[in-house]
Amino acid sequence: MKEKFNFQNAGKWLDDNWNLALVLNIIGTGCLAIAGAFGNNLDDTIKIWVDKNYLLAIFSNKSLYFILGIISYGLGTFLSNKENKELFQENKQLKEENKNIENLKDKIDLIENEKFELNSTIIDKHQELVRTWLKSVTIELNLGTNERLTIYYENNEEFTLLARFSPNDKYKKIHKQKFPLDKGVISKAFEEIECIERDSPIFENEAEKYYIYMTNKYKFSRNEVETITMKSNELFGLAIKNADDSIGVLLYEGLGNISEFDNNCAKIREHYNKYSDYFKNFIIDAKNLDRSNSRTNIKQDEQELMKEIGGLQ
Repeated sequence: MKEKFNFQNAGKWLDDNWNLALVLNIIGTGCLAIAGAFGNNLDDTIKIWVDKNYLLAIFSNKSLYFILGIISYGLGTFLSNKENKELFQENKQLKEENKNIENLKDKIDLIENEKFELNSTIIDKHQELVRTWLKSVTIELNLGTNERLTIYYENNEEFTLLARFSPNDKYKKIHKQKFPLDKGVISKAFEEIECIERDSPIFENEAEKYYIYMTNKYKFSRNEVETITMKSNELFGLAIKNADDSIGVLLYEGLGNISEFDNNCAKIREHYNKYSDYFKNFIIDAKNLDRSNSRTNIKQDEQELMKEIGGLQ
């Protein structure tokens, strides 16, 4: 059904489709211009009216254009001021909202920094716990100063060193945190459950043969072998499992001829089988801590939160 015309509907249509204040200002200016430049004076208008030319009398009346101009221009100015006031209030409100969002961002940054620092402390404590565990195994097996134990775990297509212990201060230091997934005894152990290396030349006796052996068998470059602090020749890698999946490696290393090497390998295997759940949980906890402490994840969480509250488009 067609909607009946009335001034209210016309005003609504103008308000929706035109800037009403601008239209009224234009009409008012036009009427005032016509009143100033054209139109008859009052005597001429009366004469035309007497002659019964009513339409001409009305539309040639200078006063009529002047009155219409004043009314239209006045209404236009009033509406324009009203719109400007509303825009000012909206702008003020938006500024307040933006200020609140910025304050919220600052609070989120502070909370995330505190979270990062707390998680970093937890990671340090976790690594210390695992290091203490390896120390107890070292003492139990009576390992010497030319031997060490290390736990690695797979994360983002590479190995990450979780903890290490050796009675030798030089060999228990951690110089590198990340290692390739396809190189060394840890790679073979990860893939094959166990890897025992007994045939490597001893570096101190045959350095060049050692380089050749390690590069050919374990895919290292010569430069990579040169940067290794402890150039072990007897190694035993044991995969740490979560159900059927390898998630890390326990690595035992020795320099020279270790008289108890095979016996120590058997004891380490026995120890792992007895406490496999502990080793598994060491790695699961480490990976969870890595994820929770990732700056990328923290930033993504912050962006998602800001989107929810309208702070980002």
